[in-house]
Amino acid sequence: MVIMATSINIDLSNIGDKVAAAIQESMEKMVSEKVAAVKKDMQEVFIMKDDQNKNDASAIAGLHKQILANAKFLAPIFARTTYIPNSDLAVVTLGVGTSISGRVLYKSVRNETCPLLVGPDEASQVEALEKLLKLSSMLVNERWDDNVSEDLNRMDAQEVDEGTYYAEDL
Repeated sequence: MVIMATSINIDLSNIGDKVAAAIQESMEKMVSEKVAAVKKDMQEVFIMKDDQNKNDASAIAGLHKQILANAKFLAPIFARTTYIPNSDLAVVTLGVGTSISGRVLYKSVRNETCPLLVGPDEASQVEALEKLLKLSSMLVNERWDDNVSEDLNRMDAQEVDEGTYYAEDL
């Protein structure tokens, strides 16, 4: 058996260009994939942020409603001489950035805007209103017995699984 040597000629003159082109193509593909992933992540962040804003708006509306209910109970107790019965109460937030407080305001008999309740500074509107609700709920709890009549001669207590309700004895 005779083996003949064959010569293989490889042109290495442009190997550097080919390697550089392959690296460039690989880098472009990798960057393109990374950009697509970041865009997808950003879309998810914006969707989550939008959902959070909707949740915050819903939470704020619920907090306002309960704070106002508590304030209607407290206003005649705390502002006996200046509060106009059945006048409008306002729940507002005051401040910017991470220094926001919730407040309940009322119009006095002298037509001045006066604070009824002032919550502590908090980092967000929702947190400020949550603290104001906590304050108003605590005060309602403290003032309940002295300001709510549960005269059983006039009202019959009806107990059900979910709690108790009072009905006038007709």
